[in-house]
Amino acid sequence: MKNKIILFELNEVPFKVLDWYCQRNQRSNFAFLCQRSQQFKTRTEDKVMSPWVTWPSAHRGVFDSHHKISFLGQDLESADKKYPPVWQILSDNGFRTGVFGSLQSYPVPKDLSNYAFYVPDVFAPSNETFPESLNAFQQLNLVMSRESARNVSHGIPAKIALQLATQLPSLGISPATIADLVQQLVLERVDSSKLARRRTYQGVLAADIYLRLLNKTKPEFSTFFTNHVASNMHRFWAATFPEDFDPSEHKPEWSERYKAEIEFAMHKADAFLGQLLKFVNANRHYAIWVASSMGQGAEEKIPYVESMLLIADKNKFMKRLGLEKNDWEERPAMVPDYSFYVSPEKADRFRHLIQSLIIDGKTIPIYEESNNFFHISLGHTDLDGSEQLATLDGQKISFENLGLRCVESQDSVSASAYHVREGIFLIYESPAKQSIDRTVLPSTEIAPLILENFGIPVPGYMRQHSLVG
Repeated sequence: MKNKIILFELNEVPFKVLDWYCQRNQRSNFAFLCQRSQQFKTRTEDKVMSPWVTWPSAHRGVFDSHHKISFLGQDLESADKKYPPVWQILSDNGFRTGVFGSLQSYPVPKDLSNYAFYVPDVFAPSNETFPESLNAFQQLNLVMSRESARNVSHGIPAKIALQLATQLPSLGISPATIADLVQQLVLERVDSSKLARRRTYQGVLAADIYLRLLNKTKPEFSTFFTNHVASNMHRFWAATFPEDFDPSEHKPEWSERYKAEIEFAMHKADAFLGQLLKFVNANRHYAIWVASSMGQGAEEKIPYVESMLLIADKNKFMKRLGLEKNDWEERPAMVPDYSFYVSPEKADRFRHLIQSLIIDGKTIPIYEESNNFFHISLGHTDLDGSEQLATLDGQKISFENLGLRCVESQDSVSASAYHVREGIFLIYESPAKQSIDRTVLPSTEIAPLILENFGIPVPGYMRQHSLVG
């Protein structure tokens, strides 16, 4: 074994954002890291550029043409057998491993003998964790993620929050984080635009808990995933990088309101990185690998939106599509997308009706996998002024009777940045090695590099070329 590894999965952050942040914050931890690390550009060749696809490619060493993982909530049994994630391979080879939030990491493994901790991603269908003391945190995490995917929920589930509050010291939530949270709750009451920062604070809480687990258990390999910078880039890229767009497209008041959000999110990631650097400096056999499986870049136009069409009542929606409550089961998805398992005896009827659904003059995107797994996409924008009618099986039906509703957009934008193929990969170790040529590295080479670090033979289906000496 060369080094113990902390894999900091900074979702979708490209070098454009990292370099911009370091230039503006030259004493930041990221600036320090960039001056002392080996730097590469990851590149995904996945057909589907979504993080729940590109991260499995990085973890498993093959692209989606092999692992076939396309959606959140998909059954991963076949993929796990053919192309297991790197943490499973490490655990099977006797290395003590920790997983925190990595995408497509549900369920918790049955054999936990070589795991220091295991917290599945925020789209897991249930809140099981290892250790079980993290279940209340994970439950809040899941609820907030589901309720805040498009608009941030104003409410916090009281019962779950109370249970979590009693556990804060044992979970590792620092007094500084608690004070920061209180300040955030006050700020968002004064300025409603700051409500969007709640997504970032999910990452802040998770970081504190991970750091406690890291210091307590010291696994030989661990992951920590955060999406909080990515979610802000999607929404507020145009406010931060107006030069990427036609000036005539801008709404100056919108840009002024949200221009600080990406930097704010990076500040929180930078603070977490500072704690990792402190840990590594005290534990010299550790290395920090900061990676994104792909990046983001500006959209062609700024999609300002006032409202978005969502499913407000899933029971009513599914009943109109021929299903009773015991005929279907919801699976995790990122709004305005939805995933469902449908009972085999009702699948044909559901398929017929969902394919007949026409909204705003078009059928909706539908994807079907094996085992009667259906994935649909809504998100039609600014239909408030329309007659709000859909067509189902040739018949007109109101949005209300279909369980649909046009929901106001809190931040008045859909996404001003979207996925691009190139991300970041930085390796910081002791003694420090600097390399800034940023050679392009297929994201599927991350997993074999990890295995090579631990002296584990690389499976034949993975790329075995290594750029790191």
